[in-house]
Amino acid sequence: MHKNQPAIEEEINFYFTQVKDTHRENGQQFITLFARLTVENSVDVTSVWVEIDEVKWEQAPEKLKSAPNGMVTYLIPESVFMGLMKLSKTRHAELYSLTPMYKARKFKRFE
Repeated sequence: MHKNQPAIEEEINFYFTQVKDTHRENGQQFITLFARLTVENSVDVTSVWVEIDEVKWEQAPEKLKSAPNGMVTYLIPESVFMGLMKLSKTRHAELYSLTPMYKARKFKRFE
């Protein structure tokens, strides 16, 4: 006879990543913006939404220009993840600059 064994609940993590970097092309300066929503479990990492945009330096708001170049990754609750997914369908540009409620945050500055 087999005894009922407790089900092992797999840990699932939800991440939101934002990247800002600047570069020069043909004498003109640009800001590249990248955002991604990912789901990670013990075996797999799945990107469920990714967007990349480029803004001319002179068209960018001062807040964006003054932000450091780098990548920030947030570990977020599932409810926040679902809200960001909904926002990505209608107003994805807002995801480049918002700070979500998060459990943990990691920032890597670009040189």
